[in-house]
Amino acid sequence: MNKGEQNVSIMPKLDEIGKSECKNDEIQGGGFAIWGEHVIIGANQWFSPLRKRGEMRKSLRWLCVLAAVWAALGCGISTPTPAPETSQPLEPATLPPPTSAPAVDVPTVPSAGDTPTAPAVPTPITRPVGVTLLELHMTDAAVGWAVGQIPGFSLEFVLRTADGGATWRDVTPAPVKSLSVQTDLATAAYFMDSNRAWAVFGSQAPEPLALNEVVVWRTTDGGQNWEASQPLNLDGLQYEFFMPGEVVFTQELSGWVLVHLGAGMSHDYVAIYATRDGGVTWERVIDPQRGNLPMSCSKSGIQFLHWESGWVTGDCPGLMPGVYFYATQDGGKSWLGVDLPVPTNDPSLLKDQTMCGLPHEPVFINGKSGYQVVQCLYVDANQAAQYLYVTQDSGVNWSPRSLPAPYGEVFFLDELNGWFVGGAEREFTSGTKMYRTEDGGKNWWPLSTLIWSGPIQFINPQVGWVIAKIDLASTLVKTTNGGQSWMDLKPVVIP
Repeated sequence: MNKGEQNVSIMPKLDEIGKSECKNDEIQGGGFAIWGEHVIIGANQWFSPLRKRGEMRKSLRWLCVLAAVWAALGCGISTPTPAPETSQPLEPATLPPPTSAPAVDVPTVPSAGDTPTAPAVPTPITRPVGVTLLELHMTDAAVGWAVGQIPGFSLEFVLRTADGGATWRDVTPAPVKSLSVQTDLATAAYFMDSNRAWAVFGSQAPEPLALNEVVVWRTTDGGQNWEASQPLNLDGLQYEFFMPGEVVFTQELSGWVLVHLGAGMSHDYVAIYATRDGGVTWERVIDPQRGNLPMSCSKSGIQFLHWESGWVTGDCPGLMPGVYFYATQDGGKSWLGVDLPVPTNDPSLLKDQTMCGLPHEPVFINGKSGYQVVQCLYVDANQAAQYLYVTQDSGVNWSPRSLPAPYGEVFFLDELNGWFVGGAEREFTSGTKMYRTEDGGKNWWPLSTLIWSGPIQFINPQVGWVIAKIDLASTLVKTTNGGQSWMDLKPVVIP
């Protein structure tokens, strides 16, 4: 749909752009398809990548994207070649299961018979309110940022803490909160340091953009004040919805925004905008009409080292050998596929008989060293495998290393020191462990036994956090002894 036109489906038009056919029967909004001798379950899920946090936050309506096969076949499976343990395990952590956020003041919802006039701003928070954190970025032991959901609100808030994550304050731009009264808004944000951040807001639902224009907000004072960019160029852009996926910046204040526009026929249609002035103005460098980035497969992330060099990752297991991994050397205007090497102990990885994807974008520790995770499913053997790929030459070459379990999250503080939390089953209800490495992921040893998993962040070898999840419950946990034990912070938003 072009800007200002009526709401009509544009999927047939989008599907003509760079269309690649699914093998065998295609999944039509759920249901199933036949893949060889296997039944692949379809899913009307909503997800978009949690930038740098390593998990799916909400979604797009994938057609012929085989995400649900992981859940259908992933119970009770183990990695084919576990990493060696180099020390004795420590005592299990004593943290109780995470609990749902405390139920405190929730805005009153009018009854069906009421017809009130929508307020200019959402009901203000007057007492501490439990919050579910979706994204976390701590800048030191006390100060950090987050994106979170508060019960009763249709907005993903930008939050800031000054006490290590126990309490949070809402620093979302005021105009965005006013708009959220009328429409549900999803948030994509990038937090560079304790003061500088960027955020973009868009529709959470599969519906046309509710705004006449979209801007990228930026702050240089920890969220006390925000400035809006020039509106993003929507002219001639076709979209079913306009959902922000990711915002990334470099220290040179070059930045990129990835936006999801529509989905269908194993495609995830996206646009990418770029800035070279710190987010004041933006140029659209990728869209479905240009054809310079394949629109097939769900896009899981975007990352840049500097203005020229960047990557886009994706996840479309079973639709192509290898993985969806594309690189640019001209700021995003053109892209080429990147082939990853297979592990010497697992030569069938990334072949046709395995279904592999990149759940997250690469993470760079410095200008040379970085890492990413490859998740694979061996359909015939009913086994999953997860490998860590590391680079020491700015992403030119990547080397595979084993991870301790087929499901989980990984975080590296520097080139040598890293942590992994996960287990043999996709549902983290028992048997998960926290592991540690001090040699860049060549060897891992267990630190603590847990019943949850989630995105990890450490700021030094001793202090770290995990957005701990078990089933639908979520909380924020913290360690001060390198991951040997954890405390539940039960995070709340305060007035």
